[in-house]
Amino acid sequence: MARVQRYTQQLVAGYERDGHWNGAYPVDFWESNALRDPHRDALVFGAQRYTWKTAVEAIHKLAMGLVSCGLRRNDVIALQAPNSAALMLLRLAAEKAGVVALLVPPTFSRAEVGAITERLPLAGAVLSERARAQDLANVYRAGARESFALFSIGGSSIPGACDIESWLDVPYSATEAGRVLDGRRLQPYEYAAIITTSGTTGIPRFVEHTACARNASGRVYIDRLQLTHNDVVVGMVSIFAGNCDLLVHHTAPQVGARIVLVDHFDRR
Repeated sequence: MARVQRYTQQLVAGYERDGHWNGAYPVDFWESNALRDPHRDALVFGAQRYTWKTAVEAIHKLAMGLVSCGLRRNDVIALQAPNSAALMLLRLAAEKAGVVALLVPPTFSRAEVGAITERLPLAGAVLSERARAQDLANVYRAGARESFALFSIGGSSIPGACDIESWLDVPYSATEAGRVLDGRRLQPYEYAAIITTSGTTGIPRFVEHTACARNASGRVYIDRLQLTHNDVVVGMVSIFAGNCDLLVHHTAPQVGARIVLVDHFDRR
């Protein structure tokens, strides 16, 4: 069970009683929005556009893909790629499949990735099509256990890597997906992600990233910015960066605001 040890039953009960915490995960907000506003735009990335309904369908397909590749509940998978719709949906799919996402900054080097693999057993890693992906793939594989799986995103040509976007073409019935995934979902107050810290000044260290605390912080933004489903939230840096993660992953879905992702900028 991927629970944070410092979150005692008394602490959780107190925050629940005061209305600060609940057991919801971001993927739960996406599913609720898909039922309430299925045809409203949810996610835009370049020419790609997802409604809440089509986004949730994609999330379920990606979650089924994780399961079909042998990832077990509470396995840790590293996500290291620049912004994309598929990357954001994959993180939500990991929540649905009960897989813990290790959020690795896309700028991390061989040395930083090597330090990660030495200290944290990984079941897999997702890399992009960027030129250095093959180099990083070798580092991930060198420190991995025998069952380690490598995945690509964005059309990568890394030998032996499975293209996660190919999973979006695999048909699953809602009944089949429900049967497989219902027993996998994370329970309240387990952590769905791990972040790295101190990576730019030393060896990366790991911190549990809990939805209960991040969602509560997101509701502060909702209140102060008066966010509604008519608003648009734009991810202008890596969606794993602190405030971007908070606004895009944990805040916007709570009110059904549209999310727009940008992968890079050209200074004019």
